Amino acid sequence: MMLPKKKQNRFQLSFKAKEVPVYIPMEEFLMNDLDIPTRSDTCKTALKNLYRQRKQAHLEIT
Repeated sequence: MMLPKKKQNRFQLSFKAKEVPVYIPMEEFLMNDLDIPTRSDTCKTALKNLYRQRKQAHLEIT
C-alpha cells in the first residue's frame, strides 16, 4: 500500500555572495536587539511585521 508523501515544512534561504555583508549584520543586529534566538525566528518575525504593515496599508486605502 502506497502512502502519500507528507508535505515538508522546510524552507531554505540563501544569500548571494555580495548580499552577505549587507544582510548578516542586519540579522545579527535584530537578533540581539529584539532578543530573537535564531535566524529562522528573525525571518518569521520580519515576515509577520511586513505582512501586518501591508495589510494595514490596504485597509487604509479602502
